[in-house]
This record gives sequence, C-alpha cells and structure tokens, in this order.
Amino acid sequence: MEQTPPLVSVLLPAYNCVGTLGEAIASLTCQSLHDIEIIVVNDGSADGTGALLDALALEEPRLRVVHTANKGIVDALNTALGLARGEYVARMDGDDRSHPERLSLQVSYLRDHPDCVCVGSLYRLMDSDGRITAVQQPFGNLPQTDLTIFPPRITTLPHPSILLRTADLKALSGYRHGFSHAEDYDLFLRLAERGELGLLQLPLLDYRIHSGSLSAKNLVPQVDSALRATLSALERNGLSVGAGHAGTDGAVDEGRLPAIWAAYRGVRLAEAAQGRGLFNLALTEATRACRPMLRAFLNNFGLLGYWRLGLRLLKVIAKIALRRT
Repeated sequence: MEQTPPLVSVLLPAYNCVGTLGEAIASLTCQSLHDIEIIVVNDGSADGTGALLDALALEEPRLRVVHTANKGIVDALNTALGLARGEYVARMDGDDRSHPERLSLQVSYLRDHPDCVCVGSLYRLMDSDGRITAVQQPFGNLPQTDLTIFPPRITTLPHPSILLRTADLKALSGYRHGFSHAEDYDLFLRLAERGELGLLQLPLLDYRIHSGSLSAKNLVPQVDSALRATLSALERNGLSVGAGHAGTDGAVDEGRLPAIWAAYRGVRLAEAAQGRGLFNLALTEATRACRPMLRAFLNNFGLLGYWRLGLRLLKVIAKIALRRT
C-alpha cells in the first residue's frame, strides 16, 4: 500500500559532519509539524557520517538516507529534490539546528501569502560547540529584487532557513552547476522571477560558525559566482550588459567587464571582506575598486546608479578608517 506523501520534505546534504549531524536531525524530528520526511544525502563522507545515518534511520521512519560518491552540494541537493514527495521542500545543513516551530510557521506563511514563492527566517549564530553568540539579520534583507536599476537590488535569504513549494523548485530544475559557493544566490535570482521572497522576523535557525568560516577562503569565487548569476539573470530578462560571463564557472575576467561592472565587482568584494571582519583585505579591494570607478566616470557620471555605487565604496572606506582612529 502506497504511503501518503508528507507535507514537507527536508533536503539535507551531509559531508563529514558526524559530530553535529545527530543534533541537526534531532531538531527536525522534534518539529511541532510531524508530517515531514528528512532526506539526507551522504555526499561521500569519510568520517563516520554514513554509519551514523544508517543507525538513525533504523530508529526514525521519517528519515530517508542516500549514500553517494562525493559530487558536491549541487548534486546532493538535486538528488534529494528528485526523491522529495512533499508539497513543500525545506533546506537545512548537517551542522545547524531548527527551532521546533520553524516548519509549521513557514508553511503557514506560504499558505497565507500565495504570491510568495520562498520564505526564510532570521537566525542565531552559534560557535562550533553550539553556544549561541548572536542573533543576526541576514545580509541582503532588502525590498524585492529589481534588476532594472543599477546597482541591481537582489533579495537573498539565509539558505539553510528556507522553505518553498516543491513545484516551484522542480519547475526551475533545482540547483544549477556553474555557480560555486553561490548556488543559493543563483536560485534566489531565479525564484524572484516567479514571485516574492519572504522573511519571517523570528530566529528559526541556529547557524554554526566554525573556525575559518570567516576567512578569505572562497571569498573571491563566491563573489564572482554571484556576479555571474546576476549577469545570467540580466540576460534572461533581456538586460544583458554584454559581459559574456554568465554561464561558466571559475573566476570572472575583470578586464573583459564593462568598467562600471568591474567597479561593482570590486565594491562587492570589499563589502564581503568587511562583512567577514577582514578589514585589511576590504581596504585592498576598496582601493582596487577605485580604478574601474574612475574608468567608468566619463560614460556613467550622469547615471544615478554610478553615484550609488560610489557611495557604497565610500562607506566601506569610512568604516575602515573609523576602526583605525
């Protein structure tokens, strides 16, 4: 006899997280909304994650475990999505925790807001030992995405906190390759073409910060992937800037970008470095961004967006200067 599909399918990619995975799954099995399935894709872990999952699955019938070779987060997420039977899909990582009311509140939100395609939440930061250190408002909590202005306004959500309708994610063919460290950014841009993104002003996720999480590692690839996702979205909407970098993975060739987009990339790098507390790197990137800003001046000095971008650059420099006084 075929089982009735659950209301929510939780997509959880797992890679070498044996020390935190049990706690993560426990936070899902304790949800006030019981009608869920938890699909965990063990992405070729080598630390005992697989054995732990097999043991947990014997005790929890809602836990579905898939073991694969290590292919990366995009393949792991799409594998889980292909197995999802719920009306909604939620995201979570193997080192985070969900508030007991998270899924219930998010399902209610989407039911009450039919024009919203995806909802996230605020989150609490915790250290590697699980101690709460802060409650944060996510970066990018802005009005709805608008690609017709410059700099483009792009709404993002904390990726491990989101819930959306399964039909919407499958209509987009899930996650895309080619945007390393920014596959969520690309997803949010594509979702924004289908409807609004919402944010519950409650901390419904505990997000774990590991040592090295705020390092310079992957900063440039992440910013470049986000830029290529933005250029891809512009092309889909007939707003191409002629940069030719939207579809491939790897570093953006700044020399082939129009000057104002090279400046935008530089400002994003400076802001990202500052957001991680890497103030020396932020100053370096801000200084480098001044060059394309100057190159773009003659062709863009009458563009309001040019001055908005310049103001963002000045804010980075001013904050660094204040730290040094």
